[in-house]
Parts: sequence; C-alpha cells; structure tokens
Amino acid sequence: MKRYSEKEIIIQKAVDLEYCSLLESESIISLDELSELIPGYIHLNNKQTLGIDYYSRNALELFNKSMEEIQQAGRKHIDAISDEKSKQIFNTSLINFSLNGDPLKTFSFIQRLRESPKAKFELYYTTSRHYRDRKNLLSFTQPLQMLNDFSFLKEIVEERYTFYNKHFCRFNTLTQREREILSLIAEGDTNKTISEKLCISYQTVKTHRKNICRKLETGKLIELVKFSQVFLKE
Repeated sequence: MKRYSEKEIIIQKAVDLEYCSLLESESIISLDELSELIPGYIHLNNKQTLGIDYYSRNALELFNKSMEEIQQAGRKHIDAISDEKSKQIFNTSLINFSLNGDPLKTFSFIQRLRESPKAKFELYYTTSRHYRDRKNLLSFTQPLQMLNDFSFLKEIVEERYTFYNKHFCRFNTLTQREREILSLIAEGDTNKTISEKLCISYQTVKTHRKNICRKLETGKLIELVKFSQVFLKE
C-alpha cells in the first residue's frame, strides 16, 4: 500500500471536507448520509463553547450516548473523551481558529480520544472548517491508522469531484472578493456591470479579473464558469 506524506494527507483531507461541505450545503447529501461513507465520524462543534451540537450516528454509537445526553454534557463530554494535550489544543489553537480563523480555510490536528472513561486513548485525526450556519465548526474525525486510505471520496468519485480535487489548491488562493467576482463572471456579467453591482471602479474589476485568471491559470470563460459551478454555492 502506498504511504502518503503528511502534506499530501493534510491537503487531501481539506479537499474532502470542503467538497462534502459543498454537497451538504446544496442538499445533495445530508451529514448523516455522509457519515455512512467516511472512515470515522462527523460532528458540529459550537464555535463559542466547542461543545457538540451534532454527532453523526456512528459517533453516537461509538460513545454509546444519545444526542440529548451529548448536548446536555456540553464541553464536559469533550473533556471526558480527550487526554490533557488534546484539551490544550481545544483550549488554545482550536478556539482561536473558531473565533478568529479564516472562514475560507481548514484546521487539522491530531488528538487522543477514548470511547469511555475506562477505555484506552487512541490517536485520531480531525479536520475542521467553519460551517455554513456560522455558529458551528464542521469536522471529520477518523482513526489515525485509516489515513493511508487517503480519500474516502475516491469510492464515490464523479466528474465534478475529480475537477474539485485537481484544482482545489489553485482555487483556494482566491480571496473572498475574487470569488465574488468569479461568480458574476460566470453569470455573464461584463466588467462594467460588475463594477456597478459591487460599487467598485472598472479598473479594480479588471485587476481582480486578471488576478483570478492568473491564479486559476486560465483566461477561458468556459473554464471560469466550470470553476464557479464546482466550487461556489449556487
């Protein structure tokens, strides 16, 4: 079995999380349905407390708890299943990402978790991003030994995901304003129309468009439309 570098794994898990978030936001698949496909579980952490607002079914089975019990416990549940170093990550780096992190980026970390107070700690790999409701972090958590499976989405590959996977790093260099302009370009708006809609100068639009084409390595309208269709929400 091929072993992937840490950098390759981090990038691939970010791709998977971003793509699944896009599918879920467009109601193509639900979080529960996604949880049936991944080697691990999905959760939503409240951005203020980091307590669990949602666990996928397989997480509830893993910890032998109901969703009501998990929500009532709040952060106490996280503390009960985490070792001291993992708690430190939650109390520092993850809280900082939750409150101040770039909403366009992901945050990945390794933690030691246990299924119950009497169970031994195991290593897990978690990738998190800001959820679309702006109140939670959406995360995938999976046993570290499963990382060599690389991308679970390879089992459900489609043309759109292939494009998404291939161009993720390139698209991820676009700023929020550039993504907004790309969306308008894909709708057929001219530079003049875009400048009027966004209340910015015509020259500024031209500069943004030039930067978009440079970062995406294409100036073809049909390819810019493809980027918009695949990466940006409808």
